[in-house]
This record gives sequence, structure tokens and C-alpha cells, in this order.
Amino acid sequence: MTNHIYPNEFEPKANRPFGFRLAFTCHKGLMRAILLALFLFSAPPALAQGLTETDFSPLPLHEAMRIVGERYQGRLIAARLAQPNAHERGLGVELVEELRLLTPARNLLKIRLDARDGRFLEVAGRGQIEALKK
Repeated sequence: MTNHIYPNEFEPKANRPFGFRLAFTCHKGLMRAILLALFLFSAPPALAQGLTETDFSPLPLHEAMRIVGERYQGRLIAARLAQPNAHERGLGVELVEELRLLTPARNLLKIRLDARDGRFLEVAGRGQIEALKK
């Protein structure tokens, strides 16, 4: 049976990927070499940014919760890692833990901590004074 797409060849087998043959199969060795070179010569993201093993890892969430819980009453409803704003970068902050705390008076506090050492950078929201632990 002759094939209109692949003259002088057999019909593509059903077990081939997607049921068709790629036209550049004769360059398979070259493609492998190119992919291997790209893989070997591309730097991992941490090395590309100049990070080393001595750089910090962010403060664990349970530690951030403990630090906030020592100062404020309420329930944690959200937490995330965020990039520092311009002012925080000026203070030498590399990464920020951003927590949202629901106070007993049902106010929402947005708390930003330095992810390296847990120092308070910003507390925003109503009812901050009332939410402070005595």
C-alpha cells in the first residue's frame, strides 16, 4: 500500500508518538547533542543569581506565626513570601513574609516580617492597638 505523505515508506505505526513521523528523524543524533549542550551549559537559577549555600533560607511559617502571636491576638488567615518594596530593600531586606491576621474585633491586620530574622517591617490595618497582647 503506498502512502501519499511518506512515499516509499510504510504507513506510520499507531504506537509512534501522535501517530506521525517527524521529518527530521535523520538528525536525531544532532538534536540530542544540541539538547545535551543546552542542558549542560545552562546555569541553574540559583547559580545564575549569584546565590550560594551560605545564603539564608526563609523563616519557617511556624516561626513567623510564633513571632506574630507573641505580639498580637488573632487568627492567621493567610501567609505568603513576597518581594520587598523599595523602602525594605533599602533596609537590606531580601525577602518578606507577609501574614494576614484576623483580630478578635474582626479587623484585618497585614503584617510584613523580614524573612531572614523575623523583625517587623510593617503592620497595617485597623485595631492594631486593641489586638496587642498585654
